[in-house]
Amino acid sequence: MKYQIKQLGLGGILDQAISLLRNHFGLLFGIVGMTIIPFFAILGLVQLSIIVPGDMQSIQTSGIVAAVGGIIGGLVLGPLVNAAVIHAVASAYLSRPTTIG
Repeated sequence: MKYQIKQLGLGGILDQAISLLRNHFGLLFGIVGMTIIPFFAILGLVQLSIIVPGDMQSIQTSGIVAAVGGIIGGLVLGPLVNAAVIHAVASAYLSRPTTIG
């Protein structure tokens, strides 16, 4: 779909943003789904494998793993995914072909 590049008011910006999201939902969800979901799924499995029922040391270790994973996810993975989504939206807006890869 061709989008108009022109000065827009708030309503026009929201309309264009919703149209972009609706028309390219698979691409945008795929970018997020291929990066964030596997990372946090693996992090959760690692946490579960550390915990031993009744052992407070393993629960504390699991908490430390969660904190480190959250920091890595927030400071490294988050900006990378955000940049990929911004690139995909800009390419879609300019009618350039874009893939999840």
